[in-house]
Amino acid sequence: MSEFKIEKGVPLLPKGSGRGPSPTKGTGFKALLNSMEVGDSVFRPGWNARRASGAVATATKDGGFKFAQRKVEGGIRIWRIE
Repeated sequence: MSEFKIEKGVPLLPKGSGRGPSPTKGTGFKALLNSMEVGDSVFRPGWNARRASGAVATATKDGGFKFAQRKVEGGIRIWRIE
C-alpha cells in the first residue's frame, strides 16, 4: 500500500511552527488518508506545503474528511481532524 505509517497521539502543531521544505514522490496516498481515523497523523519527508495541499485536496475531494498540515523539520505532517 504505502511506505508511510499512520501515527496516533502526535499533537497538532500551531500554524507557522514549521521549517523548510523540498518535494518527493508518494504512492497510495489516497488509500492512506482514507484509512486514517480522527487524530491520526502521517509524516511526509521532503514535502512542502503546496505539494501537501494539492495531494490532500485530490485524495479527499469525495470523502468528506478534513485534514490539517504543518511544516515540520524534514517535511510535512498531516493530521485527520474530522
